[in-house]
Amino acid sequence: MDVIKHTIDDLPENLTIEIPKHLVHRKAEIIILAEEKPVSKKRLVDFFGALPDFPERFSQGEFEGLVELPVFHGDGTLPGVDLSKLR
Repeated sequence: MDVIKHTIDDLPENLTIEIPKHLVHRKAEIIILAEEKPVSKKRLVDFFGALPDFPERFSQGEFEGLVELPVFHGDGTLPGVDLSKLR
């Protein structure tokens, strides 16, 4: 006898069961054992409480200008720089 056990925490109204290929076209019995009390759905707000209103953000000042860096070419060269002098 082959047995498949699958526990579902919150049983939906409709349920689809995928049967393994080695059990297809056999006689089978499907039993649903449910707890007596329905599962209460916990919402995130029930767990954490309501999120507070966030205060206004103060100014963080002016951003510094960006310095543009040179880009290496795919062949390992850098425009305007002789890399052999750096070794």
